Amino acid sequence: MNYQEAIHYITELQNNIGSDYSLGPVRRLCELAGSPDRSLTIIHIAGTNGKGSIGSYLSSILAQSGYTVGRYLSPTLLEYRERIQRIRPDVVPEYITECEVAEYLTYLRRLATQMEVQEGMVPTAFEIETVMAFLAMKQWNVDVAILECGMGGRTDATNLILSPVLCLFTKIGYDHTAFLGETLEEITEEKAGILKPGSQVVSVKQEKSVDAVLRRHCQERGNSLHIADPQEAEKIRYDMQGTTFCYHGLEWKLGQQGSYQIENAVTAIKAADVLRKMGLDRIQESTVQAGISSSRLRGRFECVSEAPYVIVDGAHNLPAAVELRHCLELYFPGEQFTYICGVFRDKDYPRMMEEMLPYAKRIYTVTPPGGRGLRAEELAESVEKIADVQSLEQTGKKGADRNRLTEWFSIKPCRTVAESLDLAVQEPEKILVFGSLSFLHEVYEYFEESKNYNMI
Repeated sequence: MNYQEAIHYITELQNNIGSDYSLGPVRRLCELAGSPDRSLTIIHIAGTNGKGSIGSYLSSILAQSGYTVGRYLSPTLLEYRERIQRIRPDVVPEYITECEVAEYLTYLRRLATQMEVQEGMVPTAFEIETVMAFLAMKQWNVDVAILECGMGGRTDATNLILSPVLCLFTKIGYDHTAFLGETLEEITEEKAGILKPGSQVVSVKQEKSVDAVLRRHCQERGNSLHIADPQEAEKIRYDMQGTTFCYHGLEWKLGQQGSYQIENAVTAIKAADVLRKMGLDRIQESTVQAGISSSRLRGRFECVSEAPYVIVDGAHNLPAAVELRHCLELYFPGEQFTYICGVFRDKDYPRMMEEMLPYAKRIYTVTPPGGRGLRAEELAESVEKIADVQSLEQTGKKGADRNRLTEWFSIKPCRTVAESLDLAVQEPEKILVFGSLSFLHEVYEYFEESKNYNMI
């Protein structure tokens, strides 16, 4: 297969083969491929939000320390190859090449066909991509491989690995409850399933119920648990040009903005300290600081244009919406925004919008791509109902006619992201785009193609 044929193959699998949570097919596929994961030094990341940011921080720290890093992440933001990366010292992060994708997927399709014919097993797209990541990282001879769980942990395809050197937990909250459980304890049980005997464990400070589950699992497996406490960060200064804070006697400057990045950075700093004590002794105080300040991850409270002023954020669930609202309060106190928002229908979007409405002046809704995307019209109707309730609570008057409530905000469903941007850039407020990572690439494309705007 060439690259286009390989992408067609994997897209067909995504559309026609449902998810499998048994780990049987992916383990068998990896075994047939020669178990490339066995030769890798692996860091495994689970959690609800922040996996990409912490993966970015750690990759940057390790590269600044002279290590070559492989990253496997999902979902992607800009293009397919983004999911498998090589980060080397003094080199811009590199995506897996089109030729490599074509070569590996041709090979893995042959193995998958053999499995289906001989054993009745059919690997999913994500399972095949996971093994492709292992093959690429082994070929690249990376020093460290950083894997992000796709969903959950215990039955995630990345959990076929046997002995990660470090398991890392970002903040655990409510998401994918239909699959992971309705309570924080149930969700944590699933995510704690990545723990393996002998692995070091780093976790951001969690809710008490989450912490109790993690500690029990660590005790059962003999893992050492290291807690990163964002409360220890002091003298925080929030600025879109560079957020700074003091932590353990040192001043830190973030290359990524957003109040939640303090938490992610502190967790990465703790993980770097644990890795150094485990033998990665090229990690030094100076390389950790350089890694934190140079780390970049697109789509996380990122200003993509200054005139007009546009921020994009991948907030796609309730915990992320809570954090995004907090960002607006800290970085832009007292301001209202023009929102462009699109969500997946399986998310708790009513409560997400409840969080975000107080800072909205105008809202343009869009439909994210794929079958999970909630229609722009449905989201607009939902927001109108929420606004009526909030209007009643604040004024005592029910806003039965939404068109008359323009003194609070206006709302309009749009056919495309481009249409929503065409309308939004005419308004005086700053623009905030959020709700799903799946359509943010269209925002970047819009400003790259528009010569009249000052894109960063």
